[in-house]
Amino acid sequence: MDKAEFQEKIGEHIRKHREAKGYTGAAFSEIIEMDRPNLHKLESGGYSPSLFIITQVAKGLDMTLVEFLADFNYNN
Repeated sequence: MDKAEFQEKIGEHIRKHREAKGYTGAAFSEIIEMDRPNLHKLESGGYSPSLFIITQVAKGLDMTLVEFLADFNYNN
């Protein structure tokens, strides 16, 4: 997997979990203290998030980092 594929997959993973929790993009961006355009860019694969951002996302979803990443398949 190259960087662009990773960015797309992690963005889809974030969106999947956000939607499963019932959060709109606007509501979730407030929870994780990220402006809405940057959350959209993240979820659409526009950039590779830092570990800090991934941790904030997991926290915003009321998950541990391990729980959030448990079903993330980065090998494909």
